[in-house]
Amino acid sequence: MPQTENARLVTGIVANSSGVSVAGKSVKSDNIHSAADKFIRYLTKFKNVCLIAHNGRRFDFPVLVSTFKNTQKDTQLSIVVTGCVDSLAMFKKCFKNQDSYKQESLYRSLFNETYGAHNAVDDVKALGKLVQHALLSQIDTLSFTFPLKAVIQQLIYNGEKARNYNSFATLVQNAVLSKCMAGKIAGSGLTLGHLKAIKNRDGEDGLRNTFLVKTEGQSRPGTNQRGLAWGESSRHTAHYLGAGLAPDRHGGSVQVLNSNNGDVNTEDNDMGQHSTLQLSKDRQEEDNSETK
Repeated sequence: MPQTENARLVTGIVANSSGVSVAGKSVKSDNIHSAADKFIRYLTKFKNVCLIAHNGRRFDFPVLVSTFKNTQKDTQLSIVVTGCVDSLAMFKKCFKNQDSYKQESLYRSLFNETYGAHNAVDDVKALGKLVQHALLSQIDTLSFTFPLKAVIQQLIYNGEKARNYNSFATLVQNAVLSKCMAGKIAGSGLTLGHLKAIKNRDGEDGLRNTFLVKTEGQSRPGTNQRGLAWGESSRHTAHYLGAGLAPDRHGGSVQVLNSNNGDVNTEDNDMGQHSTLQLSKDRQEEDNSETK
């Protein structure tokens, strides 16, 4: 991916065909494959590796996982890394009533000093100092830990959402579904065409069951607000589809991803565990024949 001008201005790093420079000074660089190998070798020196990054849920961990996946080293990373911690959530609990929880601001507030915020080495040292200052026990730290698998599943969810969301545009425009709910359905791997096929085959009950599908032995809650929201969405969608107003069906294989707690919280990028439900080929063929 080409480096943006804004990235150059913020970090002082310039990368081009002639090499890499920081603040105008040439520095030694490495290709991504070699850097990934060195990172893995470094981590293997330790037991029970837990990676910590500030705002890592939204940025560092998705970037890290994507990079290792693109270099086909994600399996090696998963073997070495036991878990991940987003220090943003941890520091919000430890350091109450701060004006800002940006790492640079938090460091300045707690230690009354600054550091090179866009220098990777200084950034890591500052984070380490903040973690030590938090004085959390290992057990307390573990309460903020989530598995690397959750990051992988969130990337899948985001990709499915981007790919499928437009199929629900008409329902959102007609206030059948909220933008948030349409995003969640799209992120689960479903398009409106899939919902139409399920409605034609199994009726409103089938559609409702799809919204409340069991995942890893747990059902989506049917009595709390989230469960009611999914139930209302299935009822409104069934009514809309029954009126014959569904947009064109989107083809392709069907893969439904559902979070372990029955939802994927796109507001705070909640990375719950996910399980996969795939419709068999013959059911897909049945769907195709029924919607022609």
